[in-house]
Formats: sequence, C-alpha cells, structure tokens
Amino acid sequence: MNLHPYEKTLLEICEKNNDIIVCTAETRFAIRNLPNIINERFLDVGISEQTLIGMAAGLSKMGMFPICHALSSFLLMRPYEFIRTDLGYPKLKALLVGSFNGFISQANGPTHQAIDDISLMSQVPNMRIVIPSNINQTCELVRLSVDNLDGPAYIRFNDIKLNKINSVEITWGKNIVHKEGRKTLVLSYGLCFNIIERIFERNFHNLGLINCIFIKPLSKDFCENIFSKYEKIIVIEDHRYVGSLCYQLKNIAFDLHYNGKIIGINLEDRFFKPALLEDVLDYEGFSHEKLESRIEVLL
Repeated sequence: MNLHPYEKTLLEICEKNNDIIVCTAETRFAIRNLPNIINERFLDVGISEQTLIGMAAGLSKMGMFPICHALSSFLLMRPYEFIRTDLGYPKLKALLVGSFNGFISQANGPTHQAIDDISLMSQVPNMRIVIPSNINQTCELVRLSVDNLDGPAYIRFNDIKLNKINSVEITWGKNIVHKEGRKTLVLSYGLCFNIIERIFERNFHNLGLINCIFIKPLSKDFCENIFSKYEKIIVIEDHRYVGSLCYQLKNIAFDLHYNGKIIGINLEDRFFKPALLEDVLDYEGFSHEKLESRIEVLL
C-alpha cells in the first residue's frame, strides 16, 4: 500500500501509543488509507466541525489524544466557541490539524481562505500554534506533539516536499535560526518561509533568516534576542495583518522598548484573489521574484 508520508507518521505514533485517536470532519486527502488500518481508532464525523471538537474534548477528558483534521477555515471558525471553552479553558490535550491554510487554498474563494487562523487561535488561552514549512516538518511536529503537548495546539498542515537545505532538526518550542545576519532579519513561517528560503540560497547574504515554527507562545528570550541583534525585522506571512505574527511582534516590541523597525509583508486587510497557488503568489506579490524585489525595496 502506497501511504502518504503523513499517514506513515500517524500510523507510526498510533502503533506506539494506544491513546491516539485520528479524527476528521470528512477531510481525508492525506489520511484516506488509515480507516482500514487503524479501524475503530479512526473517527469521521462528517461535515460537522462542532461535533468534531466536542468529541475531541470528550476523548481528551478520558485520557485519549485526539488528532483532528479539517480545512483550517472550517476547523477553527465554525466550532470556535467549542475550541475556546471545551479545549482552551480546561487545557485539554488535542491537536488541531488544519489544511488548505493561507495561500494554499487552491482556487477556493474567501469562505475557504484561512488567513486569520493565527489571530483566532492566539486568542484562545492555553492554545499553542505551530507552523511547519514542509511535509517533513509537519510529520516531525506531529511526532513531537505526542510527548510535548500538555494542552491544545493548532498546526497548519503543510505537505510541500522538503527543500535540500531545509532538514534542520526541530527542538520543541525553539524557532530555527537558519542564518545569522548583520543588521536585518527576515522572519517567516510555513509556505512563505519555504519561498524565502529558496531566495536566500542565491541572495541576501548579509541578512538573518529565522523559521518561526512556534508562533505561540513567543518566548520572551527569543524576542529579546532578535531585538538585541537586529535594527530591522521583516516579517513575511500569508495572513491578514491584524493578529498576525508581525502584529504580535510589534506589541511585544513596544513592551520591551525595542528601538528598531518592524516591517510586515502580509495581506493587510483583504482577502486574496482565488486562483491556483502559483498564480496567487504572482498576483499577490509573493512569488520568488516579487518577494525578492519587495525585500530589496525595504532594504
């Protein structure tokens, strides 16, 4: 049987831990082979995200570890009250895996565009936010979540193939410094980091580059470190500005009296034009060539 890499990861951790339950709200594109392998440990509630989260809370209360799957916009927005009250308030261990996030919505309109997911999950007490930039990181973060989570977490599912230089080992809770720079730092995550990393292979040799996998919580040590080293920080993300990483970093910078400049390249306050991914990136100014030009202008 030809299993998706993500399926192999779920199967691996299910075999090691009998408490793991794989749940979905009729989103099976990366887990379609699992029902016939793990049987009763695979639960599909249909297009009923509130039921999915309510069920996950009950399973977690019983000592299970539910890993829940759905399109990000529906996984988070439809059952938001359930996530806040049933998972966040009692700090129940559960992993919410949201697909088709950010620009990766593949021709779907504004209903499917999860471009405020980080903002929403940042408002939920006890919620962690982790964002991989390729399929290897997605699988590794799911593995690490089994032993490191003590409450709910949201992960932006990403199945982009591994870049040749993007195989740095992940330490739970620690963002990855890919390159030390002189005065300017580029900070990104997920799909956008994947794009930025390729640009850095051929340009911007004096700039720092950090893959901000762990969005929430942002540790004080991490923020103090980058504020002390860099005069300018450029944050690139496929998210609306309000509630974004850039937005939150500016709030922390104010509290810590950072004197440098923080600049965001994001969706500001708009939806993006629906299209296939490559066309979206080009139209919105996030393709390799256009991002490179936007960074050069900021420098």
